[in-house]
Amino acid sequence: MVILNKAKLILIPLLSGLIFITPALALEVVTTIQPIHSLTASIVAGTETQAHRLLKPGHSPHFFSLKPSDRRQIARADLIIWIGPELEQVLTSVMSRLPHSKQLQLMSLPDIHILPYRAHSHHEDEHHEHTHTHTDDPHIWLNIDNAITMAKAICHQLSELDKNNQATYKENTIKLIKKLRTLKSELKESFSHVGAINYLVYHDAYQYFEKQFNLSSPVVVNENPHIPLSVKQINALRKKISQNPLTCVYTEPEFSSKFINALKKENMHHFQLDPLGANTPMGPSAYFIIMRKLASQFSTCYTITESKE
Repeated sequence: MVILNKAKLILIPLLSGLIFITPALALEVVTTIQPIHSLTASIVAGTETQAHRLLKPGHSPHFFSLKPSDRRQIARADLIIWIGPELEQVLTSVMSRLPHSKQLQLMSLPDIHILPYRAHSHHEDEHHEHTHTHTDDPHIWLNIDNAITMAKAICHQLSELDKNNQATYKENTIKLIKKLRTLKSELKESFSHVGAINYLVYHDAYQYFEKQFNLSSPVVVNENPHIPLSVKQINALRKKISQNPLTCVYTEPEFSSKFINALKKENMHHFQLDPLGANTPMGPSAYFIIMRKLASQFSTCYTITESKE
């Protein structure tokens, strides 16, 4: 009986030690779009935290459907990082049922730089026959200062949820911010000799990028890119182009470029912009690749414009 009691006394602290040294479960983080996933991947590097991307390549965040597997992934996630209902409108209902501690809405950050939609008084996103009105432009990641603000907020939220990896998150974020500031200087230098260019975009998503690097504003094809152009709109666009000859036309992987056939006689150069990184591999480098590709495509148009003069 005495031996048994001694065994118990020895076993209890051993079990306690096992419980103490059991590692914390890895965090599951869900991000909506590729640029935000990239920033998050940089911050969680070297930890067990898993960063997942909800939106598949080639899908538009303005208009996509949640699969049952997507809903399950959101339900089991420790943190969901999204831009906000201005961009991922389909998530509004789902996110409204989640506690604030489980989500990070980047459009709501106090230090984020927000621009209103231009060229019209409101922006309409149609989904399931309902019309929702937003006045703010949600393409905030195309401003590098905003990317820095978002990185800080992601780091803070992760650190609150996972104290064990707090030091790693902060160290990674410091390195990321340094790289982002270098990227901003690099792109500013690349545009330092770029003058005015006349160009057309199908989707008005680039004013954050344009304003940060002092580019001229484009002609916008479609205020709501999910509604096909009518004959009346195409005729109005032709008239606008005849009054202001354009050098380049830009489309995106998420939207049809069939309208170009109606304009090809105008002899414009066609390029594809990819602000969501649909054609960019996932990972910490994706944000930097996306921004450099955008800079390259805009600069190419300027080069063509200059050579014609």
